[in-house]
Amino acid sequence: MERPAAPGGPRAAPPLGRPRGLLRLLRPLLPPRGRPLGGGRRLDGPRRAVPVGRGERGGLGLPVPSREVLCRREARPQAVPREGGSVRLSLWPSIDLSEGRVVRLLRGEMSALTTYDADPGELVARFAEEGADGVHVVDLDAAFGRGDNEPAVRRLLRAATLPVQVGGGIRTLEAVARALDAGAARVVVGSLPFTEPAAFEEVMRRHGSRTVVALDCRDSRPSIRGWTADAGAGTAAEAARRLAGTDVRALLVTDVARDGAMAGPNLDLLADVRSAFTGEILASGGVRGPEDLPEISSALEGGPGGVILGRALHEGRTTVARLALSADRAGTAEGAGR
Repeated sequence: MERPAAPGGPRAAPPLGRPRGLLRLLRPLLPPRGRPLGGGRRLDGPRRAVPVGRGERGGLGLPVPSREVLCRREARPQAVPREGGSVRLSLWPSIDLSEGRVVRLLRGEMSALTTYDADPGELVARFAEEGADGVHVVDLDAAFGRGDNEPAVRRLLRAATLPVQVGGGIRTLEAVARALDAGAARVVVGSLPFTEPAAFEEVMRRHGSRTVVALDCRDSRPSIRGWTADAGAGTAAEAARRLAGTDVRALLVTDVARDGAMAGPNLDLLADVRSAFTGEILASGGVRGPEDLPEISSALEGGPGGVILGRALHEGRTTVARLALSADRAGTAEGAGR
């Protein structure tokens, strides 16, 4: 999701892990910044949650195939708009796991999996030290239905000193509750709102404030089943508008064609979803580094927002500390321009 710094810019950080090449997969397939899971508090100022407008609860009622794959990659749950409407983006480094290893997909292709020589626990500690708002952990094996990384995820949750949101293979109310009981700050669900509306309604009734809905988009349309089938929900903006009429508080919006490709974010997609949804939006797919944050902040103006990225960090293109400086500057600059 990122590209190298331009010549003459900041020197690239040392890689967090060395790519080992490609593995073949069967199928492809997220508490505020200052509040760690343990309940401690940072002294970086209070942040209030932004209320989300709600209508009558209910599923989207969209007939689609029943198989589901969850979104990967991005809680501080809400970065709050600053005075003037600009957004200070929350930062969510992504750790995708397969067979206990840190990996990244490219454009959602099951045959394009890069493995990194990095310890997941050490990455979480480093991201926390550098100022991440949270970590986005995805169990790809559970998402693909080929086992799971539950022991590794539980170890991360026990050791983490910042919020961790978890996705991948979370397809039932019981799975949602299990992840939250293990210490996840939030869970990410992808196809559930479209394939099992009754179950999704119950998840939202019990755990709505800790549930993120993923919109994995191809050609601006949400997709399911490992991004191989259209969700039947219309455009991302149309799906977001329906979700805004429920108790959903946060969306994770990914442009699959840009995911892991360091091609830059899909700003039009983000702006379209923002026009329909005033809750928290986490942007994913194509994020290269600090250079993308001002435009993402502008696209998400009008509500809380954040960024999820992985490859740029795992390959040393940038650091969380560098991103944090840019995020603060982007929010300040947007507010000052009004």
